[in-house]
Amino acid sequence: MKRREFFNIIGGVAVTGVTISTAGCLGSDDDDQNTPVVDPSTGGDSDVDGNGSVDIEQAAEYIETAEEELNEATEHIDNEVRSFDGVTLDGLGSFNSSVIHEHRENAVRVLDEAEPVASEGQQVMIDELRTFSDGLELIGGVFDGFDRIITSYKDLEEGVRSHEIGAARNAVDTYRTELEETTTTFGNARDILRNVSEEALEELSLFTPGYLNSRIVGIDETLSLFASLEFGLEDFVNGADHYVDAVTAVRNGELVTAGTALSESLPYFNDAQLEFAEFEDEVAVTYQPEVQRFKCFAGENVETFSILIEGIEAEVNGDGSTGTTKLMEASQVYGTCRYNLLEGVIEEFEEDLF
Repeated sequence: MKRREFFNIIGGVAVTGVTISTAGCLGSDDDDQNTPVVDPSTGGDSDVDGNGSVDIEQAAEYIETAEEELNEATEHIDNEVRSFDGVTLDGLGSFNSSVIHEHRENAVRVLDEAEPVASEGQQVMIDELRTFSDGLELIGGVFDGFDRIITSYKDLEEGVRSHEIGAARNAVDTYRTELEETTTTFGNARDILRNVSEEALEELSLFTPGYLNSRIVGIDETLSLFASLEFGLEDFVNGADHYVDAVTAVRNGELVTAGTALSESLPYFNDAQLEFAEFEDEVAVTYQPEVQRFKCFAGENVETFSILIEGIEAEVNGDGSTGTTKLMEASQVYGTCRYNLLEGVIEEFEEDLF
């Protein structure tokens, strides 16, 4: 999937599905608002089959318990969304979806108990809560996807830093696959939650339509961050591949080969910088510093390696003094960003070359 298409999908989720605007808001689809939702404590139409099996009070207790469970799941979603607001990608911890799944399962269980004794009016609320719980289950699945995306990024980071480029490439592929699957899950969750009426949402003390929209937007923003980095990370790994070749060549005393390998890395790091720069304004303001951080170290590598290439050429030509000067210039550039996927670049060349 091309990233521009990916952002269109993400944008569609935020703009046409669950934004704070009235068009397409959760619970505002006219086709889904024709069935009234009654107060579960009164039960509405109480006689379902006339055989005395309806127990409005018991059903109301079950429904209230289900609402409490769904509120607990909702509160956990809120905590999760707040926890990753504006943090760095490598600083993200695990996303705990188990609480969401647990409370959702508890809600479904008591709704199953409510259904045989519910009135027709209460059954309307039960159906609404079931729909809502299905949406929450998928939101939990989105958090599971976030976990896998973060894991794949950390695998990429480890692969680059240990010079295991094959492992880093596999991590890029996994990152992309998990990103696409998580985006699909998020879209499905959005579609399901749009079918829950405002009346039903108002029965859930924590979940007004506006509150729901704000949580969904927070998830959307995090997906957009992951999408903004996808192709830049791939270019970066390709550049790192040539960098590793250069380091190997230097260790073997093959200076010409080292210079060539570094030169071949430059277009990839430059492309990575451009990829990160292109989308830094498309992510949420809280995440823009993170994208800028990636753009910074990609550009830092372009400048550092360009200087090192000049130093290697000087060494090849027997001009050790210029070579040493260029190493010093490169060392002043490298490390100006607060983070770089490539660690110890200057030390690699200083030890074996200059």
